[in-house]
Amino acid sequence: MRSVLLPTVGFVVAIAALTSALMLLGGLVSRETMIVPFGAGILVGLANAWYMMVKFAKQNRHPGRAG
Repeated sequence: MRSVLLPTVGFVVAIAALTSALMLLGGLVSRETMIVPFGAGILVGLANAWYMMVKFAKQNRHPGRAG
């Protein structure tokens, strides 16, 4: 499940950013409006990456595991 979650979330964020960029280029929305979705997408991506990093770090600390 974990291995599927990260690429899926990343893909969704990438599609949202791409859609937003295309809308901006098309002149459908103003530049000020775009700060919110881009900022949210970046924050979600960073939070997700940090969460996965912490989760894998904790998982690797178990005494039963090699390394």
